[in-house]
Amino acid sequence: MPALVPFIHDALSKDEQFIYIADDQTVDELAARLDLNGIDVGREVGSGALKLWTRREWRQPGKLSSEQKSRQVMDFIKNATSAGFKGVRFGVEMTWTLGPDIEVSDLEHWEASLNNIFIPGYPGRILCQYNRSRLSSEVMLVAFRTHPLVCLGESRLSQLVLRSSADPGRQLLCCQSALYDFNPGAKPRGPAGTQ
Repeated sequence: MPALVPFIHDALSKDEQFIYIADDQTVDELAARLDLNGIDVGREVGSGALKLWTRREWRQPGKLSSEQKSRQVMDFIKNATSAGFKGVRFGVEMTWTLGPDIEVSDLEHWEASLNNIFIPGYPGRILCQYNRSRLSSEVMLVAFRTHPLVCLGESRLSQLVLRSSADPGRQLLCCQSALYDFNPGAKPRGPAGTQ
C-alpha cells in the first residue's frame, strides 16, 4: 500500500481513471483500506473514476495471449479517454496469474509486452504488485527482468540486469545503485553483504 495509495491519489487528482485488480484481498477489504487512506471510494466508484475489479474482469479465458491482453488493456484506456478521463492507471495484484497458473514463459512475454504499451506520452501507467509469499521464484525473476523500475520494500531499483554467478542455483540482481543477491526459493535480502 505505501506505493499504491500515492499512485491512486495522484491519478484521481489528475482526472485519470484508476482500475485496481484485487486478488490477494477482497474488493471490500481493499475499499476499506483505501477509505482509511483518504480515498472516498464511494464517490470515486460512483463517478467511474475508480474501478475495483477482481481477476474475473481482468483475466481472459484460456491461454494467456499477449496480443489479446494488449488489445484488452488498450480498449480499457480508449474507453476511459472517450468517457472524458485524461488517462488510466492500473494497480494489479499479480496473483491473478494463479489458479490455474499461467505458464511463466507466457507471463514473461505479456509483462515484456507492457513495455510497448506504457510508453512516455501514452495515457496509461501500470503498477504490478508481486506477492513474494504466493508467487514462485521464477515469476519473481520475470518481474525483475521485465520491469524498468522495481520497488522492493522501501528500495527502488532501476536498470536491472540478471547475471549468472558461479553457483548455478543463484543469480545476481544488479542495478545502478545496489547489488542484490537473489537465491530462487528464498526471499531477497538487502544489498549484498547485508542482512
